[in-house]
Amino acid sequence: MDPEDVTGCFFREQALLLAASGYHIGVLVFKGVPIRSLRDCWLWPGRARVVVDHEVATWRVEHVSGVRGYERIVMPHVVASWFRRYIRLNGIPDVLHAHAAFPAGCYARRLSRTFHIPYVVTEHGTAYQRGTFSQKCLQKVRGIFADANMSIAVSTDLARFLNANVCPEKEFCVIPNPLSSRFEHSDIATIAGNRSETRCTFLNVGLTTPKKGQGILIQAFSKAFRGSDTRLCIIGDGVSLPDLQALASREGVGDQVIFKGRLPNRQVLHEMQTCDVVVVSSLCETFGVVLIEALACGKPVVSTACGGPEDIVNSANGYLVAPGSVDQLAQAMQRMHDDRHRFDPWRIREDCVARFGGQSVVRKLSQVYNAVLS
Repeated sequence: MDPEDVTGCFFREQALLLAASGYHIGVLVFKGVPIRSLRDCWLWPGRARVVVDHEVATWRVEHVSGVRGYERIVMPHVVASWFRRYIRLNGIPDVLHAHAAFPAGCYARRLSRTFHIPYVVTEHGTAYQRGTFSQKCLQKVRGIFADANMSIAVSTDLARFLNANVCPEKEFCVIPNPLSSRFEHSDIATIAGNRSETRCTFLNVGLTTPKKGQGILIQAFSKAFRGSDTRLCIIGDGVSLPDLQALASREGVGDQVIFKGRLPNRQVLHEMQTCDVVVVSSLCETFGVVLIEALACGKPVVSTACGGPEDIVNSANGYLVAPGSVDQLAQAMQRMHDDRHRFDPWRIREDCVARFGGQSVVRKLSQVYNAVLS
């Protein structure tokens, strides 16, 4: 759980919030390392580095990846071995909480059976809606959800999809990803002063990959604002970045679209505090952490209705449009450009913290743990 690792930020924030609320939390993170030569064979049983992250003991275990059969045959034994070492130092936990059914849920179910500990699984991934799991894998995941003492989804849309298409016999409860403490406790006093009366800056934050829809965003921005003083700032990197830069030039907005690449978390916060509107153009999202971070900064949002955002965006904080539609996104951005000063930043922030702040999420998780242990 690296503080700057966007792929693990949801898990880390949840662990830190639980620890701050009085729970004794330990985290085991398993990371595959490709073997390049026989000299790397010492990684076969795994190698751990224990760090204390704001009073949360985190075991970062590196293990072999890329070897046929390793994850299926050897990895369960590697996980069990390191879990036993954890128990020797910390005692047996009351509850196991796996983030993502595959593969973490697989290991949690095996540990649950071996050590007689209840387990909870929270699902975050978009792989189900995107159809990237094989039928064999889906059958395995169905058993993991069915056997779990509690199964959680991070949005209403994901819960419905999993219940309808993956595990009909299981009722999923919905607990959102928590708002980062960095954003929850940010300085709200600067918000009003950061709003520009003339030039408008739209901000997009995320990996530059096809599913994030930034190509559609650039086309929509060009359609609505080409030749104006309105700006679009894109933070993030990924495989699509060169193509997006070329697209901005072809669309005639190369000087209006600013690509900042990947930035440290503190700089992302600064960019959100100083922009006018945050826009999300994804084709599929199970939640939308960028949206709640924007709302915590008092910023109105424009987002595609692509799953998770429907739980976040309402008439008091922004607009929703159909995913994949250049025309709808352009119209919504133009409307937001004209109406942005009508949104109350303090009301936006207050509603966001009430729904997604640390106290709200911890309260819901506590209810789950109490139910599992009762």
